[in-house]
Amino acid sequence: MAGSAPASIGASGQRRRTRGLALAALIVACLGGAHLSGADREYQVRGMVLQVAPASRTFTVSHEKIDGFMDAMTMPFEVREAKELDGLAPGAIVTFTLVVGERAAYARRIQGSAESGTTR
Repeated sequence: MAGSAPASIGASGQRRRTRGLALAALIVACLGGAHLSGADREYQVRGMVLQVAPASRTFTVSHEKIDGFMDAMTMPFEVREAKELDGLAPGAIVTFTLVVGERAAYARRIQGSAESGTTR
């Protein structure tokens, strides 16, 4: 059938492909830098920092499931200002608010936990 996945991919492969496309769309939105509107949604995120890149205003987190939004995975998040990343280091356990709008997404209110030795 046109438009359907080959039988050899199976349901598991199709779910991975769909999840991968959704992740790619979110990353593009994160890196787009567009301003968000009053229709923004906020999600609480908890995870471990794997990489911090102040020059690109991003940090990569292996995060738990984000209730009502996405499964657990590893991905980069953008911040509006590089100072949000001050004091973050790989291995830190953090919580933050993910703001998602129609055209962009970003992390804010990043807090390190006492268990990781990173407090802010």
